[in-house]
Amino acid sequence: GAQYHRVLRYYHHLLLTAPLPQITDDEVALLTNGITDVHDSSDLMRAVALLVQQKLELVMEDILADMTRRLLYVMERQWELVEYSMTLHRPMGAAGTGFGKSGDKSRRESILYSRYGPEFTTAEKDLMSVLSISFHKFAQEQAENAHRKSAEDIK
Repeated sequence: GAQYHRVLRYYHHLLLTAPLPQITDDEVALLTNGITDVHDSSDLMRAVALLVQQKLELVMEDILADMTRRLLYVMERQWELVEYSMTLHRPMGAAGTGFGKSGDKSRRESILYSRYGPEFTTAEKDLMSVLSISFHKFAQEQAENAHRKSAEDIK
């Protein structure tokens, strides 16, 4: 949770302080087809707004790609917490007492372990492997979805 919020704060600050490329008079003139008496201030404001939007898109694409990469890293690190919490509830427990921290659940798992032995441990490892693959796939999909939606918002 804290890593996620640090990433968001960092990019919020970066977006507020990111320098935009300068807009030149030539760019405005090209966008308005030259400065003549026919153009009024609303045409110039529209032209400048379009230029700012284009330049902001250039800056934002790089920032969004970097932010997506960092958020994906943070989300994938969450798997370590899931894995750790699942090991706390194993039938043999953390301290070798025969019971984990979950009480009745640990007793049921101890019965399963005594009944099925190493097969229970193998099934548990297979389950962890499937869950890990699913979790990382989910994190990747969510990061791509967030990146796509954010890119649409700035265009």
